[in-house]
Amino acid sequence: IGLENVMRISINLSQLRDWLEIRGKLSHMSVIKNINIISLSRHKAELNIDYLGETDQLVTALKQKNLQLSYGLEGWLLQTTNGSRNIKLE
Repeated sequence: IGLENVMRISINLSQLRDWLEIRGKLSHMSVIKNINIISLSRHKAELNIDYLGETDQLVTALKQKNLQLSYGLEGWLLQTTNGSRNIKLE
């Protein structure tokens, strides 16, 4: 199972439906043990997730939910596979 890790996530939103879809996907992942909402506005959500295992295990689990995790200049970025929403991981 591995160690439990915490990751800070910022989610850019264009509408409430984006948040509901992403939250639903994250909350149904077995590797994610807890989701703590730090702030939520019309255009952005910030949260901490507690997850089991290593980052590569999280990447694999996210891919199964049509979410892609990649590393860029500003850190980890999570987006839907259609690229319409970006989620920054710190």
